[in-house]
Amino acid sequence: MRVTFINSWLDPAAAKEAALAQVDAGADVLFAERMGVIEAAVERDRWAFGNLTDQNDWARPCPVEPGLDMRPTVAYVLGQVQAGRTRRRPERL
Repeated sequence: MRVTFINSWLDPAAAKEAALAQVDAGADVLFAERMGVIEAAVERDRWAFGNLTDQNDWARPCPVEPGLDMRPTVAYVLGQVQAGRTRRRPERL
């Protein structure tokens, strides 16, 4: 297993470059944590696992993606706000 940090939350070009470097180093399957990785998988005919959303519309190489359904969490938080059960707290940076 190889891990590459691109030092950015969203840099598709850097993610693609990192993915291509991993393929060049022998990677057979990629984990598409960021946009750019699936494009690299298509370019090099590799499989890629997407992350949090169904990315099969982007390209063929995503056999499965772990999904994230935020609807129950958002509904709970909104219910708490509507019921007046929240209070503002200082934010820490």
